Amino acid sequence: MRPILLPEATRPGRVSAGLPEGDLDQGDSPVLAPHSEQDEDASRAPRPSDPQDSTQDPSSSADSFRRIDCGLAGTVMRFLPPLTALFPTPILFDGDPEAYVRPLAPLLESLTDMGAHIDYLGEHGHLPFVISGPLSPASPLRMDASSSSQFLTALLLVAPLLDTQVNTSESALDDTASGGSITVEATGNLVSLPHIEMTTLALRDSGISCTRTGDARWEVSYGRPRGGTLSIA
Repeated sequence: MRPILLPEATRPGRVSAGLPEGDLDQGDSPVLAPHSEQDEDASRAPRPSDPQDSTQDPSSSADSFRRIDCGLAGTVMRFLPPLTALFPTPILFDGDPEAYVRPLAPLLESLTDMGAHIDYLGEHGHLPFVISGPLSPASPLRMDASSSSQFLTALLLVAPLLDTQVNTSESALDDTASGGSITVEATGNLVSLPHIEMTTLALRDSGISCTRTGDARWEVSYGRPRGGTLSIA
């Protein structure tokens, strides 16, 4: 279900790591007192699982695709492409012209290795692009997180949904999982480890087992995240 954002903000806080989970979990996920930020606003864009035509021709014009406008929000342009790639519906990711210079290549190349199809409408590894799934990865998943921890966070957030019992080729996700897990590894010099730890905590709070088994290695269980209330302190 989509997150329910309640606008009665008290103090600002970061909810970026929780938003994708709230969009694919088992139940509503109210977010109490979110601050106004492009990341949250853009992440409320239409989902690929909404009732829409999923037989669009990838060679047609960009105007024919479902569109997610990232604005300048780095979390949206990095966290949402793996989630939309769970589905076969082509989705156009675009943003402000200033966002076109922000690097996305490590993430998008990893998704291509996992089976995603990406058509670049500009420079390779940058916005704008059209992405479609489904994903069919093999363990371990590897991500170069030397330039940004957000690339690794994006992979950790989608990892629970990559089991064949969870990730279906339909426009909705099955509620069952095999009970297995998948390994996620960071290559290169891992930066911003505290942000990764925040992500793993958010997964565990959502009922997903995420265990650090090495300096840059995590074991993530398969399954749908559990819905719940996210309170911003």
